[in-house]
Amino acid sequence: MAKSRGDIVVICDSDAMFTKSFVRTVIETFERTPEIALHFDEVRNSRQDFYPFNYPPFELLTGDGAINWRDGKTTGLWDTEDPLHSRNYGACLCAKRADLIAIGGADEHMDYLGHVCGPYELTFRLVNKGRKEVWHESEFLYHTWHPGSDGDFNYIGPTDGRHMSSTALEALETGRVMPLTENPVIRHERENGVPPVNGQFINPACLKAWTQEEVAKSPRFKLFKCGQGGTKLVRELATYNILSYDDKFYGVPHSLGPVDLARKEDREKPQVIEGASADEIEALLAERSSPAPVATLPVRQPSRPQGVQAPPVLVGMAGPFNVVFYDDAYFGVPISLGPVDLADPAQRALPEILKASTWNDVDSMIRAQRLSRLEVESRAREQMLEQLRAELAAKDAMIADFLDTITAMRGESRSWNEVRDRLRREVFSLQFRLNGAELFDAFTPTDIAERRADGIHVTADKPAGHFLHGPRLSLDKGKYTLDIWGARQRASAAGLPVLNVELVTNGTTTVGTFNTEHFAETPTLVSLVFQLNDAPTDARHEFEIRLAHHGHVDLVVSRIRLRLTSGTGAASPADLRRQHA
Repeated sequence: MAKSRGDIVVICDSDAMFTKSFVRTVIETFERTPEIALHFDEVRNSRQDFYPFNYPPFELLTGDGAINWRDGKTTGLWDTEDPLHSRNYGACLCAKRADLIAIGGADEHMDYLGHVCGPYELTFRLVNKGRKEVWHESEFLYHTWHPGSDGDFNYIGPTDGRHMSSTALEALETGRVMPLTENPVIRHERENGVPPVNGQFINPACLKAWTQEEVAKSPRFKLFKCGQGGTKLVRELATYNILSYDDKFYGVPHSLGPVDLARKEDREKPQVIEGASADEIEALLAERSSPAPVATLPVRQPSRPQGVQAPPVLVGMAGPFNVVFYDDAYFGVPISLGPVDLADPAQRALPEILKASTWNDVDSMIRAQRLSRLEVESRAREQMLEQLRAELAAKDAMIADFLDTITAMRGESRSWNEVRDRLRREVFSLQFRLNGAELFDAFTPTDIAERRADGIHVTADKPAGHFLHGPRLSLDKGKYTLDIWGARQRASAAGLPVLNVELVTNGTTTVGTFNTEHFAETPTLVSLVFQLNDAPTDARHEFEIRLAHHGHVDLVVSRIRLRLTSGTGAASPADLRRQHA
């Protein structure tokens, strides 16, 4: 990633096939919607006659042996219940290089060791930054069987039990944007706008830490082995895989994680279903589509001596929860929590964990929680739609006023130059009221600041004072919002003042102060709302903006926008001029 120089970075499986239209599809998708994290799902075929790889036609890969293809799309794209596990998040991610650098690049934390290390951890952090996750509906990657294709004999970091990194899920759940461990070369480019001249791309400490000998000593990593004795993946369902082993077929729930069917104890686990064919397994699973009553729950309670507590037993799944039996109760444990030890009272008491006396009760609690969340999301969407409708109505009114002005001008006797200047002012005024005015380029840094590719920089070792002088504006009365995007580094303590925004008009100075908690290490929006009342004369408000820093942090300002919140205010393009040369 650090060495890439293209506008778009594509991270994908090295053993996948692509159609001739793939690159064009990536480029055209970003041209239409640039602020996205783009994923392509992968069609997987289990036929072994394609190995050694013999360049099979793409149409064969969606036929016999295709384990996740239905009605022109992968089964993951059809899935609306649990796409997190039914889509191949690790197959292919495409993103703008600038976006990837802005979030600190790929996380080099050791939890992403092994094949449970897909680029989706980048996806989740890009989403947290505001990018939209998009899955292409008609372009796919294609994959054929080969030995070890599902990962074999390597160590993997913490997972949710279904081959999704629990560390990545933590980022998604908490909204974290930056990586736990950032590559120093990426960090240099993120902070300075350019890569280092002689960057060290690989941390020397990793050369020792990321070895099999060292990893084997850590309890966080497990050695993953594929099933021995000819285990084959036959079909992939929403919550189960259908596997064949020794001329028999087995339905294995995703919640079990890695299973070795060569081991008798794995084949006899109560959650594993045995049958004579894949169709029989699928039919049996269909019969079990609703939770079984407690009396017939397929769980073997291990025998134990009197007074000895049995360990927790994973008995199934319900939506995004694992259902675990422990201490004569059923617990709904969110998969996103990662490994949880219910024998620990503190972990059992986590507010995210549900508890009931029967499977049906805990399933009802899970359904009620999901329904409640959907209702909250629905109300939030309705509020957003109402706000959008109001904004659209306001914009329609502005456009109507503009058209009325143009109509009135047609009846006036004016020279062409006067008409042109009037039109120019009216068009600018309309744009300003609709979208606001971008002012960043109209600001001039003082001697203590420096303009770089990513914004205006002022460091903590510079004397406190003004570092940016803005343009002089002429504004009508109204309520305005000044938006400033800034990032800070080296915050020594919370609550320290970082930025003063001074608004000077008609001899009066309005000051807004923002502290360390208002900014993060990535660009963060802060806003100052102010009111301009009637000017003391018939003239409009003469208006100036100044930014000052306090010398407590390194500060970068990357964007400044002024917008009208309410009223009939306007700005003239002639008045958007630099205050200082």
